[in-house]
Amino acid sequence: MQTFSARKEGRAKVIYPYELALYAVQGHEVWQDTPEEKVVARAGHPEDLVGIAFEDNSCTLKIGG
Repeated sequence: MQTFSARKEGRAKVIYPYELALYAVQGHEVWQDTPEEKVVARAGHPEDLVGIAFEDNSCTLKIGG
């Protein structure tokens, strides 16, 4: 699992929408690390990324298979 954490690193990292879609197409799930760890995109379903809005309280994004 790959984790991008603005809180740990002390700075934000830009991840473009097409990069998230590529991770989903390649079979990885995309998670937004909120208290309930919400799935943003299921593995193999890049269409899940259409119209999503990331929550302000999340500083971490997890990508894993």
